[in-house]
Amino acid sequence: MLVLTVRDDGRVLLTDKDGRVSTVTLIRAWDGKAKLGIDAPRDVEILRGEVAAKLQHDEQRVGER
Repeated sequence: MLVLTVRDDGRVLLTDKDGRVSTVTLIRAWDGKAKLGIDAPRDVEILRGEVAAKLQHDEQRVGER
């Protein structure tokens, strides 16, 4: 895991193997929380970790039936 420190309005650029760039911007950080802005191609799925984990769990349950 890469850990970066950025200030408010700091940006991190992510480039995929096809050269498409996604940008994550720290809008604001306070009380252990952060508001992020994410600019990515439309076909890039963006999920919070807990949402992705729930979807994965639900898919596993469906597969068990």
